[in-house]
Amino acid sequence: MFFYFQSGNQFYKTDLFPLSFLDYVKAYDRKLISLDHLYQAAFDGKHYIGLNHTFCELQPIICYPESLAKPKSCYLKEKETKKDSAILQIAQEIYWNIVEIILQVELKRSETCTQFSYVIDSICKIRGAAYLIEILTALGNDTFSYNRYEDKVSCLSHLLLVSEPLLEENGTTLKKLLKGKKNLRKTPY
Repeated sequence: MFFYFQSGNQFYKTDLFPLSFLDYVKAYDRKLISLDHLYQAAFDGKHYIGLNHTFCELQPIICYPESLAKPKSCYLKEKETKKDSAILQIAQEIYWNIVEIILQVELKRSETCTQFSYVIDSICKIRGAAYLIEILTALGNDTFSYNRYEDKVSCLSHLLLVSEPLLEENGTTLKKLLKGKKNLRKTPY
């Protein structure tokens, strides 16, 4: 694990503080660590950062694209926008890759919790109508539930809540994706 020192003086000790996920992204961007080490930091909550802290840091970048949270502005160079920042672009790519991995596990789950169920509430956005259809299919005839539990219905309900179509998707795309799906409920409520 990487650490940095915060300087102290004669009255206060110098403490070690763990790096944030964006610090790991910055180290990866500067080719100090590998992509494998970056993912290990994101997933390993015992020795590194873990998914909860990773998603907590990435939520302002992913879910609020118009504004950048004040602590994240240190990753922007002068007159650089969020779209121009290589570090924030890498962070977004990592977010979408992690979400895809989690969805592959969660959408195939049974009634028991998975290793990612505890972090489902931290996902703030899912892109694509294909995932929306997969979530609805996995939900089946169960009713929508907005509990903060790790059971299957609560996890899928949260994923459904944060799903949104891609810009190029429309009703025709949805109609193509719905073809052959028989598990979907016909009456919405």
